[in-house]
Amino acid sequence: MSIAFAFVLFVRPDSGAVSLATVFGLFSIVDGVSAVFASFEERSRRTDPRRSDPVSA
Repeated sequence: MSIAFAFVLFVRPDSGAVSLATVFGLFSIVDGVSAVFASFEERSRRTDPRRSDPVSA
């Protein structure tokens, strides 16, 4: 499968570049959104006095 993909990229590098840019862009968006949600979750853990689990600094 990798050899076939490499051959397609060799024959049509423009479509390969567009698809790689799309994949990296989507990954960056998903990673950024998950980081924002994780930061809000961490902030709520640090400020909520009802939580009993210890928070390491």
